[in-house]
Amino acid sequence: MLKKIVLLTLALSLVGTAAFAGVVAVSDASGRPGDVVAISVKADADVRGVAAAGIGLDIRSSEPPGAPQLAFVNITAGSFWPAGSLIAPNIGGVGGSSLPVGTAYVGIVSTENRNGPGEMLVFQVKIPETAPVGTVYKLAINRLELSNAAGASVSATPRNGSLKIVAPESGKISVKNVSAAPGETVNLEVEVDENVKGFSGIGFTMLMDVSLKVDPNKVAAGALMKGGLIAANTKQPGRVIIGATVSGIVNGPGVVAVVPVTLPSTAKVGDVFPIEFQNIELSDITGKQLVPPTPVSGKITVALSKAPGALILKDAKGKPGSVVVVQVVADDKVRSISGAVLDLDFRTSTPASAPPISVTKPEDVKAGSMFPNAIVAANLNTPGKALIGIAGAAPANGPGVVAEIPFLIPANAAKNTAYAIKMSATVAMDGTDVPIEAVGGTIIVEQPRLRGDVNGDGKISVTDATMALSAALGLIKLDPEQFAAADLNGDGKISISEVTRILRAALNLEKLE
Repeated sequence: MLKKIVLLTLALSLVGTAAFAGVVAVSDASGRPGDVVAISVKADADVRGVAAAGIGLDIRSSEPPGAPQLAFVNITAGSFWPAGSLIAPNIGGVGGSSLPVGTAYVGIVSTENRNGPGEMLVFQVKIPETAPVGTVYKLAINRLELSNAAGASVSATPRNGSLKIVAPESGKISVKNVSAAPGETVNLEVEVDENVKGFSGIGFTMLMDVSLKVDPNKVAAGALMKGGLIAANTKQPGRVIIGATVSGIVNGPGVVAVVPVTLPSTAKVGDVFPIEFQNIELSDITGKQLVPPTPVSGKITVALSKAPGALILKDAKGKPGSVVVVQVVADDKVRSISGAVLDLDFRTSTPASAPPISVTKPEDVKAGSMFPNAIVAANLNTPGKALIGIAGAAPANGPGVVAEIPFLIPANAAKNTAYAIKMSATVAMDGTDVPIEAVGGTIIVEQPRLRGDVNGDGKISVTDATMALSAALGLIKLDPEQFAAADLNGDGKISISEVTRILRAALNLEKLE
């Protein structure tokens, strides 16, 4: 009976140990012929106390058998390991390795024990261009050695993964949406996406309004077809037939052709000219027809190349540590704008070493009187720059104030420092964003007014004492800055004693601090 109890205890002990054995698994993945795919090898939460690993990989097997072989591209350590860990990949057939091609052995060493879960390593494999769709490659761990910082072995179970070959996604051919003014010529860039691969020749027909004109001699090859041949046929109005070829194999994404299109001078702002594709052909270097990409239509929208008038950022002055509100105004030529986007750059100063100014807070930026009840948004995430958007409820005409922007002048800014504010802008006209002339401005730092310098001429004189006395007797009214200079004790009123002190300072009998 005692013997049975001992055996049962041993069995339960073994079961308990197995229940906590960690797993190191290769992730499953999918990819298309020609793709480079990253595969993770991950330790689960039961893999604990690991400071070093040796992992053998075998990617030679496939189902069905005989598929073209995968190739290792790169192997790197994963986030499981601390910074500074050492990794030594030995890839079969690379750098004199004696391992069979399609296998690898990776050693990783760190200085501390680590616990799962975590990514132990990442290996990239190249799928052959000729890999049949539906093939499943076995991604096997054929060797697994783990140890802790003391050199003792750590038990873990390897688990294999797989890589399934899927059909390539249908590529696309498209043209970007653009805008142009009546009578203007705009370049349409015809481009293919990253799923258009392995081609040497491409042909297509662009369909457009008959009033649009294309000079076939100015149709040019795009960057993707650089050095190749391109020809265009525009004999039939509204149809531009283009063919392009190169001597090698090219892969998207990229521009295959640049087509200059001239709008009629009679086009009206807001008119839209659709651009569509037809009869798309794609071929490889042998002339074999490939699956053509899916067309994506574009359009040309007629818009003013530049809105009339200008937006002007008014110059301003302020003292160190103060907030100065800068106005952006529209001149009297600005018409029918329902909003604006202002792009400000205030990183330049004279002297260049001056401390930088800043816009106080996004919510402090306000729309001007031209746009009552407007929606305002300000992006101040980039130091020295501000992007401000104003959306009004109705179109407005200049002259008028578009925006009011509060700038904080640093407390340590020196007198006469000049901060240049550059501005570019677009305005909303009939639902279209149109560039407009934008004139930047400057913030000049003024010297703080001396206490007792009531008239602000930079010195304390009998005139200042006379003005203070007149104000104390209610004979004149000072503006806020003058009043602050005369109110020496800051109690909100001007007394005879303060007038006396200003007079004494003017006669150099007292120094006002």
